Amino acid sequence: MKAIEICEQPVLSFRRTVQITANGVRYRLFRSMVTVGVVAVAVAFLMNILSESLIRRAIARRAAGRIADLRLAATWVARLTDAGSIEEILPEVPSDAARQAAAYLRFFGGLDYARRRALLRGAAGPEAFDALQEPAALERFRAGLATMRSVRLPAPLADFEGFLRAWPTLKAEVAAIRAKRAEAIAAVAAKLDGRSLIEALTDAEGAFGDVVRSAGFALDAATARRVAEQARRTRDARLVEKSVGTPEMRQAVAGYLDLLPNDVNARVLWGLLRHHRGAAWYLARQEAAQGDAAGLAAGRLVELASAEDEARSLARAERMAVASGGFTGCGERMDWLLLASMLVCVVGISNSMLMSVTERFREIATLKCLGALDGFIMLMFVLEAAFLGAVGGIVGALLGTLLGFARMFMPYGSLVTASFPLGETALMIAVSSALGVLLAAIASVYPSLKAARLAPMEAMRIQ
Repeated sequence: MKAIEICEQPVLSFRRTVQITANGVRYRLFRSMVTVGVVAVAVAFLMNILSESLIRRAIARRAAGRIADLRLAATWVARLTDAGSIEEILPEVPSDAARQAAAYLRFFGGLDYARRRALLRGAAGPEAFDALQEPAALERFRAGLATMRSVRLPAPLADFEGFLRAWPTLKAEVAAIRAKRAEAIAAVAAKLDGRSLIEALTDAEGAFGDVVRSAGFALDAATARRVAEQARRTRDARLVEKSVGTPEMRQAVAGYLDLLPNDVNARVLWGLLRHHRGAAWYLARQEAAQGDAAGLAAGRLVELASAEDEARSLARAERMAVASGGFTGCGERMDWLLLASMLVCVVGISNSMLMSVTERFREIATLKCLGALDGFIMLMFVLEAAFLGAVGGIVGALLGTLLGFARMFMPYGSLVTASFPLGETALMIAVSSALGVLLAAIASVYPSLKAARLAPMEAMRIQ
């Protein structure tokens, strides 16, 4: 009897498997485009949301920084006028107790009114620490906190009670700092000589800057230069706005712009001064009437109008570019819509791959008759889905980024290009593309199992 020799099952290399899968994708191009389209739409939706969120946050950061820079003179006016509250002074105290106080104040500020009422009897801010110095109030606080399972102090209750014991000393330290600031403010006020602070700060680079420093305020040369420049701009802007307050000037501006005199206000005037022609006309009218802005040049008026326009744009951007919470920063509802779109994507890919399996029964049977193992069949279908997911993910990520940029450019304009988060966006494009591959691979698992478990003889009988 002839011996039966059993040889090892030949296994194709991964590279050859990839080539076979790529050829299959090319031959079934229309079916492949359907899968690519499903992945691209889902990833584009995801990337659109993510890119908008990233751009909003970048704009908010840039706007906040730029606004703080533009309001430097106003900040110094406030610093030289008010000694500051306890909350404002606490971050400047270099002690652990001060850092703990700031953390506890943020915690109390985040409580709703009902819980704050139950725990603190309505006390707010540093007054809460004063109220809890009484044993009865502290006992009520302990009892109320024990009933609120979802409320957690930033530190253990024992640490908080230790902080309350240290609070009177910290409060006295803050009060001493505040008293010193009040003395410094009084010393500066004595040197104003009847001028307003804005008018005095126009000389921040000169004698008045020396007065401020001698009073104990830290005003370096670079900051003094910026403060003086902004103070002069603020002074000139006030003169320009005051200059249109007379009936004669309102009537002249109304006639020039074809408006009613009552419709002429500071905003309309800044719009007129934005262009050199309008600024030159207005300056001529001011010189003829010897108005408040007669001493300014036309170029200065245009500069002031541009600064006012920038300030309004930044303020609007800061208000609009606020994250709405949720995982993506666009709100929890959008997060759920995003999750639903991902599920629809998985279902669509699974359906497309199942149709591909149905159409390829004979091909699968032939491969099995030639010795293809179940693992090879399954790997082939998973690789095919991964290829399509990669193409769809890249296309969708780029398309979603372009849509997000376009949507943000319409309300924010040049702020988008100036603050576009290139690095973060590139990272999100890579993550979204990888997610497209992952979704396609996951969605192809069931169709791949179905193809791998198909009996060759049964598949050959299907017409």
